Amino acid sequence: AQIEPDDYRCFVLPWPHEQVKYITAMDVVPEQRALVHHAVLYHVQPQNAAAAMMRDANEEGPGYTCFASSGVTASWLTSYEPGGYAQPLPNGIGLEVLPGSLMVLQVHYNTYKGIKPDQTRVELTLEDQVERVGRVMLFLEPAWLAGNMLIPAGAADVAHSWRGRPTVWADQTLEVFSADLHMHALGSSGRIGIIRKDAPT
Repeated sequence: AQIEPDDYRCFVLPWPHEQVKYITAMDVVPEQRALVHHAVLYHVQPQNAAAAMMRDANEEGPGYTCFASSGVTASWLTSYEPGGYAQPLPNGIGLEVLPGSLMVLQVHYNTYKGIKPDQTRVELTLEDQVERVGRVMLFLEPAWLAGNMLIPAGAADVAHSWRGRPTVWADQTLEVFSADLHMHALGSSGRIGIIRKDAPT
């Protein structure tokens, strides 16, 4: 199932708590930093946990093959990229995890430097109660995922940009505490920012 030199593996992590918990800080720490290109931690709600377990059971070896996502209905919690660091949530915010949930850790291994055992770990700070329940939102240009971020052959410099807005809550005020971007394969520099509603188009 491995695609040389890249191997995308999803590992199902059982959730041991029998009461509601809130994540207030999180970190993904790879053991083999030379091999781990990135890692993403997903939260699988209880109603989708069986699908994740089935994916894992249907493939031999540790975890299951996955690409671009966890392969099941899940929400993004946090990610690791080289240079990343632990992410405490500010202002009394926590991410709710219900009993019966699962975590799925997707790890992208690049095997140019060989294959070694790896025990990438997840570190979470949990609380029984928080002042506010937060969430992680992904904003992206779907056309890029479909292969429509064109880079002409031989071009020395190509720029792509996208303006997105959280249409789900278009009529509400949102507090954004952190944001990051990830250029997965060919990016050399990038910027992320907020465009104010009165800014020139």
